[in-house]
Amino acid sequence: MMTQSHRGKGAWLRLAATLPVIAATFFAFGCGTKQAEMTNEVSSDLTNGTEATYIDMCPPCDATVSNEFKAAGAGRSHTGIDYVLNEGDPVYAAADGEVSAITRDDSNGLMLTLKHADGYETRYAHLSNVYIYTEISFEGPNVKVDKVSAISTAADHSDLTVTGGGKVYKGQLVGFAGSTGRATGSHLHFEVRHNGNPTDPSPLFTSDKPVKGPFIIDVAEGIKNPKPGEEYFIICNGKLAHKEDIGKLVEEFFAGTPMHQAVVHIKAQDSVPMGVITDIKEQLRNARALKVRYETDDSAIEKRMPPAVATTEEKSDEPRFITPEEWATDVSRRNLISFKINAQDKVLLATDRSFRAHEHYLCDASEFDVEILKNHIANPEGKVTLPDHEMKDITMPDGSTRQFRVSNAMISLQIDRGTSYEGYTKAMECITTAYNELREELSSEVFGKPLADLSDAEMQVIYLAIPMNVSEAEPKDIKR
Repeated sequence: MMTQSHRGKGAWLRLAATLPVIAATFFAFGCGTKQAEMTNEVSSDLTNGTEATYIDMCPPCDATVSNEFKAAGAGRSHTGIDYVLNEGDPVYAAADGEVSAITRDDSNGLMLTLKHADGYETRYAHLSNVYIYTEISFEGPNVKVDKVSAISTAADHSDLTVTGGGKVYKGQLVGFAGSTGRATGSHLHFEVRHNGNPTDPSPLFTSDKPVKGPFIIDVAEGIKNPKPGEEYFIICNGKLAHKEDIGKLVEEFFAGTPMHQAVVHIKAQDSVPMGVITDIKEQLRNARALKVRYETDDSAIEKRMPPAVATTEEKSDEPRFITPEEWATDVSRRNLISFKINAQDKVLLATDRSFRAHEHYLCDASEFDVEILKNHIANPEGKVTLPDHEMKDITMPDGSTRQFRVSNAMISLQIDRGTSYEGYTKAMECITTAYNELREELSSEVFGKPLADLSDAEMQVIYLAIPMNVSEAEPKDIKR
């Protein structure tokens, strides 16, 4: 149930005119001005279950610095960095995080506060407008909203508490520069605070300029009784788009950006069939080194987009049965772990692409036992029906050499066009979890600490010892 105070009606439904088919999902926070009261009552789980040891941060804009950070006690202090910007220039999130507060007062003007991992927060002051394409829930004395798809406002919302969502990614557009509050001209006042204390942002920057944020593709259900082709709508960075235009929009968005930094986030409801997602992915295949993150409400799995090459999948659906002796000597077949998901989200795991039941497991994707996949990859007992391994010399951080038993396993992921998006992301999550757990176990054995605590050199050892090899075939109709 959603209620709204009278002062909030009609405040920022500008996006509704742009997206009439999903206008109901856009909602205004409301208008009004009052003394700002900061709030941090948002989810603290920003590190995916691990403890962050640093924050990956970039500048919030590409502009000249007019006033640097000055610590207290060194003359007149300055709690952040001022950037010279024109009215309406874009401002980007400095790091991954969540919306914490949107306030407006006579000093900072319109200010956005983002909460990040490890006790960090960033503040963006004197904005002319806050604009963030994100799913978010919030509540206040006279308003409660379960979920909206975007924030676009220039008002004070210090009386509202974020109750869920509000995820923002590094480099994502979060607003536009202005001269609100106590400002002699248009500029951005940018602050970093760690456990509430002002901190110099400069040493935290891992790049000289803003990192171009993710290109967000949202798949929304169509209207009731849709016409053919209108069962689902594709929204690119908040704007309705045709499937055929996605490749062009991505190229324009990442123009001038190294393609290895280009990340696309595909967000969809669980019930969306993978045929729709596959059509979107097909438009992305020509973008070299493009990374794609698949997201549902409770998952985020990132992988690289495979290049645009012809598939070499077997065309016949008829199984070819072989003897155990042939199997044991057919190393290339034995090293291939077939991970298939049908239109009912059933998973078949086998080391024979012809469904030969040497080693297999059939169940719902959401109930898949990761331990079985780990056993297939690592093959600790050296079974002839599972992938083989080879001993490799890997250089340790101290310069010494150590031998590791490295699996030659290759996971071949095959889905049906009717596989649900939820089934696909659950399967991807299983594969990622299996490799992560194997790496965690090796990290504990070799270095005596969890993967998150390793240095870059130590982590490199683990990743070389347990490489993640996954290929994804073109979707087809799986008959089982």
